Amino acid sequence: MKSFDTYLYEKAYAKSTINTYLICYDKFMSWCESKDYDPYTIDYKTCLTYAKKIQRPIAGKRPSKKTTKLRIGAS
Repeated sequence: MKSFDTYLYEKAYAKSTINTYLICYDKFMSWCESKDYDPYTIDYKTCLTYAKKIQRPIAGKRPSKKTTKLRIGAS
């Protein structure tokens, strides 16, 4: 199977976009590992749990909808 970064390069994403997507992907994979979830067979309810986690305010500021959408899309 092709790696995620190879796929993004082949689709001609900008290098900065690829880096951002890979950071989001790594955070999702780490979260799955910390919860002992298989990221490839995760169910909808568990995905919602992750979505709520990444929407939590950081330093009193909630991430924008655009940022949340990007983080979920890259996961």
